[in-house]
Amino acid sequence: AGDAGRLLAGGARRGLAPGRARRRAGRHRSRRHRGGLKPMRPLALRLSAFGAYAGAQEFDFAALGAQRLFLIHGPTGAGKTTLLDALCYALFGESSGAERDAQHLRSHHAEPGAASWVELDFALGATRYRIRRAPRQEAVGRGGKLVQRAPEVVLWELRGEDTPHLLADQERRVADAVAELLGYRAEEFRQVVLLPQGRFRELLTAPPGKRQEILATLFRTVLYERVEAELQQRARAALETAQRAEQHRLTLLGQSGAATPDEAAAALAAVEQQA
Repeated sequence: AGDAGRLLAGGARRGLAPGRARRRAGRHRSRRHRGGLKPMRPLALRLSAFGAYAGAQEFDFAALGAQRLFLIHGPTGAGKTTLLDALCYALFGESSGAERDAQHLRSHHAEPGAASWVELDFALGATRYRIRRAPRQEAVGRGGKLVQRAPEVVLWELRGEDTPHLLADQERRVADAVAELLGYRAEEFRQVVLLPQGRFRELLTAPPGKRQEILATLFRTVLYERVEAELQQRARAALETAQRAEQHRLTLLGQSGAATPDEAAAALAAVEQQA
C-alpha cells in the first residue's frame, strides 16, 4: 500500500529479504504467556502519518512465513528506522532509540490535522493480539480548527475471525498487560530483542552487574532464584539436623564408657546375652 509497498518474503519494494539482516527484528519468547514458553511473532504493522511515512502504510510480516531472519533494506530516508520505531512504539509507547522522544514521531510530511497512529498485530503461540496507539497530536475539530487530542492506546485479543476482545484501554493497564504477556519492557526490548543498527554492542559492553540485571529481567530468573534460596534453606536445615544427631551420638558414646561405636555395640551385645 503506497510508496512503501508491502514487506514480502523474497524481497519486495523497500522490503524484507529472508536470510540476511542489517537490522534485526528478532523473534523473542515470553515465559509468562499462559504459563508456557511461547514465541512472539509480529503479524502486521499498520501506521499513518508516522515517522518517514506521511500516509497510511501496511507491512505484512506474516508473508515471511517460517523465515526467522530477514533484511530491512532501502536508501537513506526510506523509513527503515521508522519500522523499528513503530514496533517499539506500538508495544511500549516509546521509540526504538531512547534518544528519540515518542511524542515527536509524527511525520513532518503529513498534512496538518492528519491523524498519526500505529497498529500492530502479533501472536503469542496460537493467541493473536492487536495494539493501537496514537500520540498526543493536533486534530481537526469543529469549524475546521486544530485542537489538541490526548494520546490513546488500546489492547485487544483477536478471537475467531479477528473479532477484537478488549483487554485494556488505559496507558498503565496496557503497559502492565504487555509486560505480562511478553515478559519484558521497553528497555529490554531495545537492548536485547530489537537490536537496531549500531546497538548490537550495548548489551555486550554493559557492566557485569547491569548485564546480569538485563538478562535476569528478560528471562525472568526470579523464579529460579527463589528455588535456589529454598534449596539452600533446606540444605542448612538438613545440615543442622545431622550435626545435632552427631552430637547426640557422641554424648551417648561417652555415657557408655566405650571409646568407639564398635566397643559400645559389643558391650550392648554382651548385656543382651546376659539378660
